[in-house]
Amino acid sequence: MKNFIDSSIWIKYVKGEALPADIISILEEGSLCTSALCIAEVAYFLLRYGKDPKSYVAFMMNRAAVIPVDDFLSLEAAKIKHAQRIRAPKFGLSDAVAYATAQSRGAMLITSDRDFDGLAEVTIV
Repeated sequence: MKNFIDSSIWIKYVKGEALPADIISILEEGSLCTSALCIAEVAYFLLRYGKDPKSYVAFMMNRAAVIPVDDFLSLEAAKIKHAQRIRAPKFGLSDAVAYATAQSRGAMLITSDRDFDGLAEVTIV
């Protein structure tokens, strides 16, 4: 199965934070995908801390298939966000885009964001 890497995992990786060995292996050798929105979130994080995001974004794009956010995914994300609004009020629209993208690719979503707790095909580390 392909793995969808959420921005929270990419950010932990770039910060050098501890991640389980199997997740590091997936990041470095696995079959990955991510969304264009995750790329934007990681780039923004790096810019906020005065870092040039070019090389890390290039690494992400080299490692993972980058899935664009199209009209289908936008509508699916809106439905997911709407469904999650009571259960997880902090579940953001970008979370919904990530989940919709992973689901559209039959991928396991790997994240460190607890707002995904309870959703199918999600691994929280």
